Amino acid sequence: MKKSITFMSKKFDELQRENKEIKKMLKDNEKENTNLKDRIRHLEITIDETERKKIENNIIINGIEKQDKQENTKEVVNKLMKKIYVNVEDGIHTCYRKDVHKENSPIIVELAIAKMCIRRIAQS
Repeated sequence: MKKSITFMSKKFDELQRENKEIKKMLKDNEKENTNLKDRIRHLEITIDETERKKIENNIIINGIEKQDKQENTKEVVNKLMKKIYVNVEDGIHTCYRKDVHKENSPIIVELAIAKMCIRRIAQS
């Protein structure tokens, strides 16, 4: 009987120790999880800001028919801007069709210096 009680006492102590270790591991994991969630939230904000800054210098032009496979979109944009009396030729960083395989996909114009181009448009 004494052996049995001693055995049960040891097992109980062992289970308590394991339970304590598991609780510590759980607490550590919860802390790490919270830190990772905070880091993810921060990275999402950074990505959103980066994407917003990237497209804030863009103009999207719809409704321009694709001329041919070798179309020079920068030339197309410059012709369009001249027709509406806006000179942004040296302010254009790059131009491209959003989806080159689609027949009349929008033209994306990435402006080199957005504020300079906006001032020019306002002055025109």
